[in-house]
Amino acid sequence: MTSAPRVCPRCHQEPCVPGQRLGRECFAAYKRAWRARTAGNLERVGDVKRRVSPKKEAADSETGNTEPAPFVPFIGGTSSHAEPWYDTFLRDLALRGSVTLAAAAARVHRSTAYRHMEADLQFAAEVEAAQSYYREYLEWESVDLGHRKGNPLPYFARLKAELPSRYIERQAVLQLAVNASEVPPEQWQALLRAIATDTMAETRVRFGMADDVHLIPCGDSPVPPLNPAPS
Repeated sequence: MTSAPRVCPRCHQEPCVPGQRLGRECFAAYKRAWRARTAGNLERVGDVKRRVSPKKEAADSETGNTEPAPFVPFIGGTSSHAEPWYDTFLRDLALRGSVTLAAAAARVHRSTAYRHMEADLQFAAEVEAAQSYYREYLEWESVDLGHRKGNPLPYFARLKAELPSRYIERQAVLQLAVNASEVPPEQWQALLRAIATDTMAETRVRFGMADDVHLIPCGDSPVPPLNPAPS
């Protein structure tokens, strides 16, 4: 036995839309009111509009955080051989970071864009400026996302870029290519003693080394060569 459809609690006339709490007319009126109420919560990124959530809008108003100004090509000068598609190409390149996509937006082939970069040095400089804007915009978005989401990882990425000497892990690898017959035994002893002294505990366990490694004194017995001659 099927139950009767639920009636809209607002108009008490229409049945509720499947999956909704209101009838068709009341639901349409609710959507119109919602669009009118949030019409101002739009921000423009290049030529794309996106809706800003009330939570982000409130956070931005408290911190003074606003979207970076868009990239403007040829500020302070123009290209001596400027083409009509330069402006669209450069703005899209700064927004998306792809020469292929920027060329498609400007309705030229990517080979045309590369050919003009080689022939027009001013245009090539603007291409580099647009790509630099894209990289720094990505970095800003990463830090902004970390600020809004409470995620510390973007901050570490920025610290590695700003303070590499303090936040980038470094690993030094030393490779030696020597002839064993040319190295005196006492120098081999000193080298092996230093290696055994600085060996980590995990390495000792893996190779079955004792915790107190003591090498033979230099004067007692020479260290056998690495590649002894066959008897």
